[in-house]
Amino acid sequence: NQGVIQVTLRLKPGEDGSGTVVDPAGRPVAGATVAYAAQRGGVSLASGRLESWGASWGQARVIESAADGSFRLAPIQNAMAVVAATPEGFGLASLAEFRATRRVRLLPYGGVRVTYRGPGDDDGMARLVLALFTDVGGPLLHVESPGGSDGAVAVGSTVPFTQVPPGHHQVMRRIRVGTNAWSQRPVRDVVVEPGKVTTLDIDP
Repeated sequence: NQGVIQVTLRLKPGEDGSGTVVDPAGRPVAGATVAYAAQRGGVSLASGRLESWGASWGQARVIESAADGSFRLAPIQNAMAVVAATPEGFGLASLAEFRATRRVRLLPYGGVRVTYRGPGDDDGMARLVLALFTDVGGPLLHVESPGGSDGAVAVGSTVPFTQVPPGHHQVMRRIRVGTNAWSQRPVRDVVVEPGKVTTLDIDP
């Protein structure tokens, strides 16, 4: 009481987030949305653009590459990769790859056509999303559902996910657990290849 409290904070350097977005031929890409991706989200993909979401997950900030394709990201905690997107393509570089090359290379999108016959909600709908994973584990990016903001699709219907990043995804079913709270349950794994559409049947 009425004394002096001394606090020592030890800071560690943030990740150097400077780099360049390039197309498949290695040419710089202007106007690409770029962000760090961390485990359990923080970034989603809608209409070929990255968006930040879930302030409680926190720190992901989306910026755009300059005319020469360059960008500089502000450091965040627990970053696992750098992602970039345009309406024409998507790129992901692990932190190790990014540190070595300072580049994020875009690849053409793929697609997934999902026929879902599994369990639904009381309204006969199921809320489906795609989540992009890496070998490290944990979803890095959520892909906009054809069912709109809550991903609602009719059980038994076939829905096309377009502009899907190449890589390993899980189809996730969202289940409401509160007024503004959802849980996600994995339904099926799917590998998406650049420029190709994968057909997926999900039965009970």
